[in-house]
Amino acid sequence: MFFWFLAAELIFWSPCIAGAILAVLADPWYWTVCTAYMAFWALPLTPAVPLQLGLAYGLKKLSGAWKRHRAKKRGEKDDTQAT
Repeated sequence: MFFWFLAAELIFWSPCIAGAILAVLADPWYWTVCTAYMAFWALPLTPAVPLQLGLAYGLKKLSGAWKRHRAKKRGEKDDTQAT
């Protein structure tokens, strides 16, 4: 689950990461975009952590579904089912 949480964090913060990269490479105005995004989601009343955890859980479920689909397509036994 840790891997999926890291992937969710990268997806969730990607506008901020892209803004910082663009600020360094192109135009310093993008620091405003990066800072505004961070400031909004850092507020205590925003549901940032539940969204990140939900995104991680959804990514994990999607990965499991893709694995089951590929295994079914190849005719292999499905070992991803929980016991």
